[in-house]
Amino acid sequence: MTLRGFEMRGAGPHDEGCALGSDTYWTGALHLYTPLPFNPFQGEFANRFRMHLFMNAGNIGVFHSGDYQQLIQNLWEKRRWSAGLGLVVQVGQIARIEVNYCLPMTVHQGDRACQGLQFGIGVSYI
Repeated sequence: MTLRGFEMRGAGPHDEGCALGSDTYWTGALHLYTPLPFNPFQGEFANRFRMHLFMNAGNIGVFHSGDYQQLIQNLWEKRRWSAGLGLVVQVGQIARIEVNYCLPMTVHQGDRACQGLQFGIGVSYI
C-alpha cells in the first residue's frame, strides 16, 4: 500500500526489506486545491499550476478474525495518516505531477515513513 509520507509500499508489514502485503486494506485522501497565491504568470499555462493541502490515511494488515465488526474496528483504530502541502501541475485532462512536503502523523512498527519532499504522478478517474 502506498501513502504520501511513506516510502513506496512502505506502510504495512515487512520482512527482510520486502513488503509482505495483506488480505485487507483501505486508503483515503482529502485535498484542498487553490490557485497559486504568488503566480506572476497569466493565461492557460499558468492556470495549470495549483497548490494543495492534503491528508492521506489508510491501513493494511492481515486480520484473522471471523468477527467483521472487530476487523473494521482494527482497520480504523490502527490507521496510518499523513498531512502536507504541495505544488500540482495539471497535465492534459487526466494526469497531474506533484511535488509535496509530507509529514507522517501516525506510523506503526515496521513502517517506512518518509518525511520531507516527495515527487508523484497521479491520474484522475473522475
